[in-house]
Amino acid sequence: MRIKHIKIHNYRSIREIDIECTHFVILLGPNNHGKSNILSALEFAFSTNAKPTEQDFFLYRDPKDAVLWVELTFCDLTEQEKRTFNKYLLSDGSIC
Repeated sequence: MRIKHIKIHNYRSIREIDIECTHFVILLGPNNHGKSNILSALEFAFSTNAKPTEQDFFLYRDPKDAVLWVELTFCDLTEQEKRTFNKYLLSDGSIC
């Protein structure tokens, strides 16, 4: 199983980002442009006890937009993973 797609909404310095992941992903850019926040959002998504704090929300979001989320889509599942996550399996064989 591997991450195929990452969507992040209102997380720290990220208002909205949509990343299509190939087999290798490199985060490259100047300091203070959100690379670490993408990794932190992944950690948030994988954590079983993560609770967002006020500092985790994008500061300049629309006042009516009070939600923060990280969505991951996985592909290349093994047969065992397909059986385990059968109820979440999408028509293309991925899970989200």
